[in-house]
Amino acid sequence: LWSFPYPDPEEEIELGDFGVLGAKDPDLTIVTYGNGTFYSSQAEKVLREKEGLKIKIVDLRWIAPIHWEALAKEVK
Repeated sequence: LWSFPYPDPEEEIELGDFGVLGAKDPDLTIVTYGNGTFYSSQAEKVLREKEGLKIKIVDLRWIAPIHWEALAKEVK
């Protein structure tokens, strides 16, 4: 769960953009940052397998700036 494909080195990630992993229509959304992304992936697996929940993980990638409108739309 620590590794996953990174964008091509030529592809830039804008400051404030975040990554979204998991379900499109989730029962629960986890908003996380840094090492919490790994732990959130572990929690997602347990909740999916044992509880049958659909989970979305939003990895902030940056602490600041945060695009609040985009984040609110993602967790709505």
